[in-house]
Amino acid sequence: MTPGADAGASDRLDRGMLPSATVGKFDAVTAGSALIGDASGLAVAPMPSLAAYAAALAYPAPAAAEGPFTEDAFFAAVRKGAADQAAPLGSAVTLKQTHTPAGIIAAMRAVSGQGAYVVAVIERKDTFTEKTANALTPSKAFTILSGKSVINKNAVLSTYEFVVFHIPASGKATVVAAAEQPHAASGT
Repeated sequence: MTPGADAGASDRLDRGMLPSATVGKFDAVTAGSALIGDASGLAVAPMPSLAAYAAALAYPAPAAAEGPFTEDAFFAAVRKGAADQAAPLGSAVTLKQTHTPAGIIAAMRAVSGQGAYVVAVIERKDTFTEKTANALTPSKAFTILSGKSVINKNAVLSTYEFVVFHIPASGKATVVAAAEQPHAASGT
């Protein structure tokens, strides 16, 4: 069993622009685009949109709820990646995945009436818990980050998920670009 395995990761690592995503126009370089001071003119404020998106990514999946965002290719890939990691573990190991907003890096308004673009970071924690006396063999990435080659009880792999989403003047926010980077691991 391999916690933090790259199952499905090739579908979601280094994603960049999502399929069929587009980025609208910004104000001219000479004028510059305004930063978002308040959410006036936007369908939803950036932080609540980011928080709802992050919460909806959890594994096991939370109860379906209408969020202020549309599900996108990154959303689907992260969900599929978690399910693909959990499937071979069976009942001997549990996987819990949490996604917590780590902050907004930048938020700029698009041209008048076209909403805004927000660059944000979400921290994902994949927690694997061994429920038997068996040991887990971690992935190469996990071993590099943690220095551990055997896991007896639990393992936590932390990954930054970088997302760029468009918040329109009305309607739902849409992620237009995303990438992820593992940054820490620990285990006992």
